[in-house]
Amino acid sequence: MRKSFALAILACVATTVAQAQESGTEVEEKNFIEVFVGITHDDGENEASLGLTYERKFDRFGTGFIIEFTKADKRETVLALPFFWHPAEPWRTVVAIGTEINDGDHSILTRVGGSYEIEFSEWSLSPEVNVDFVDHDTVLVFGASFVWKF
Repeated sequence: MRKSFALAILACVATTVAQAQESGTEVEEKNFIEVFVGITHDDGENEASLGLTYERKFDRFGTGFIIEFTKADKRETVLALPFFWHPAEPWRTVVAIGTEINDGDHSILTRVGGSYEIEFSEWSLSPEVNVDFVDHDTVLVFGASFVWKF
């Protein structure tokens, strides 16, 4: 399952990059690598979260992948394919579909969220709030991403 999901993510990113190169759309920075540090709030408990996000941007839209780890009683990992929309700079919204891996058990995950980018040249800081829907539960994930743009 993990290998299939990883291959799906790579295929999505490769297709997206190829389409962007063909479209000739001019965007100053097209690639974003983000390191997320935050808190996951689930069932009244808060746990530290650490993640990595890649976005390939085309005008106001983008796609990529999300990998996020939460250290709880059980180790949780989120793997997701996000679709980003930048309605107006510096705002960004996300809808992602993926899986949550919890002690070997896989659950379908849907994430919706938003962030606000504070720029510092080719770097930025983006406070963000996300809501995950997993197995009829609602999980709040909030924190900040340190973003490198190139």
